[in-house]
Amino acid sequence: MKLNALKKQHLVLGDVYTKLLLIFSLQILAIIIMIFVELTFILYFYILHWNIGTIINQLDNPIYDLYLLVIIMHYSIKIVLIVWTCETGHENYTTVHNLLNNILDAQIKKEIIFF
Repeated sequence: MKLNALKKQHLVLGDVYTKLLLIFSLQILAIIIMIFVELTFILYFYILHWNIGTIINQLDNPIYDLYLLVIIMHYSIKIVLIVWTCETGHENYTTVHNLLNNILDAQIKKEIIFF
């Protein structure tokens, strides 16, 4: 009974994961590239502002510093969540294959192959 329930869950997860991968793979790649580029430029402007602020004390604007730090944190969290979501989906999808490699009982192995 548990094996049949797991089989149904795996089939549903596999179908959903495959459909999501086909539909959103290009968009996810584009989003990650855009976030990386935006994060690189924001970090550049933050370092530039920090460097100029140490040379010229007139540009000491804590609101601008806070604004840049919030944007950096926002994009960093966004990219971490995207990578975490993709990795979690991939781990759930490969669970059956890992189980197949670790089972020694022939009958259970046959059921998993049929699964």
